[in-house]
This record gives sequence, structure tokens and C-alpha cells, in this order.
Amino acid sequence: MRYFVHDADGNIVSAGECQPQNLDAFGGNGLTARAGDSDPWTQYFDGENLVTYPAEIAVLRREQKPAGFRWSRGHWLDERSLEQAKAQKWEEIKRARRKAESAGFFAEGRVWDSNDRSQQQIAMAVQDMDHSGQDWVKWKSADNQVVTLDTMQMRGLLQALRSHIQDRRNRAEDLRWRIESATSVAEVTALSWEG
Repeated sequence: MRYFVHDADGNIVSAGECQPQNLDAFGGNGLTARAGDSDPWTQYFDGENLVTYPAEIAVLRREQKPAGFRWSRGHWLDERSLEQAKAQKWEEIKRARRKAESAGFFAEGRVWDSNDRSQQQIAMAVQDMDHSGQDWVKWKSADNQVVTLDTMQMRGLLQALRSHIQDRRNRAEDLRWRIESATSVAEVTALSWEG
């Protein structure tokens, strides 16, 4: 038989098939098992009937939320501690910083790649030019245009890259300070890389 399990608020936490005599094994600890066919992603139990969420609510249900959030009848409840919210926000900021660092930078009238590999290649190219005495190098911009750059231009490219990376790290450190200074989960939640 088909069954579903709901919590005290009517949120369906699981569904499946079992033998009728095994139904009670799925309940307990604040959960109730009932016979019936239900979809935990799109329905809840109102105490008497299964109710289907409107389509826009069902979409929210499928959002990936970090630890400390609990789905309850059509919305997410934020039950995180302040320390948990701070730790999650800092991880979010670090991901945003890495993405921003790798998003490219502007120098010599063009946008250049700034992912980890490009950072290493630019630094090595400048070092090689300095040691070999080579006067120019062909370098590909982010839009795949091959450009001839002299030693000074390559040094300028490296300096612009370093400034780009440092600006993103300064932004992250400012946000880290603001995260650590926050006194409520709402204050932490309001912080973002963009804002």
C-alpha cells in the first residue's frame, strides 16, 4: 500500500510503499504515518485531507536550503543559530569572492581572463620576459583576440590583475568583519556580495 508520513504541522516528510501491518513503524517521534498516495514536494496534510500547494509554492519547496532551514506549509522557516548563520554566510561570501576573482579584469583597453590558470600564466609570462629579455609576447584576451603586448604592457597587465584580486579580497574581508559584528540572524542574512 502507499503511505505518507507527516509532522505535527502537516508537512509531509516522506512517502512510499509498505505492507499494511508495517505502517505504524514509520510514525513516532512527532511523526504520523497514514495510508494514502502523496507527494512530499507538492502537498501537505491539513489534518483531514491532502492539500496540493499552488505551483509557485511547489517551486519554492524544491529550493536547496542550508542546514537550519525547515519547510513548513508553504514557506521556509529560518531556525539557524546566529553562529550557524554567520558560518554559512562566510562560506557564501568566499564562493562569491572566488567567482568574482575569476570573472575577468579590465586592462590595456580589454577584458582578460583571471581564473587561477590565467593568474599563474600572466605572472610566469612577466617573469620569463624579465629573465629572457624578450621584448614582446602574444596574449589572448577574454574574447579570444590575440594581442601583442610589450614588457611594460605585460607588467601593467599583471599589476591590473593583482589589483583586481586584491579589490575582491578587500571586499570579502569587509563583509567578514560585518558578518562577525552582526548581532542577529536577520542582520547576517541581509549581507550579500552584491550589496
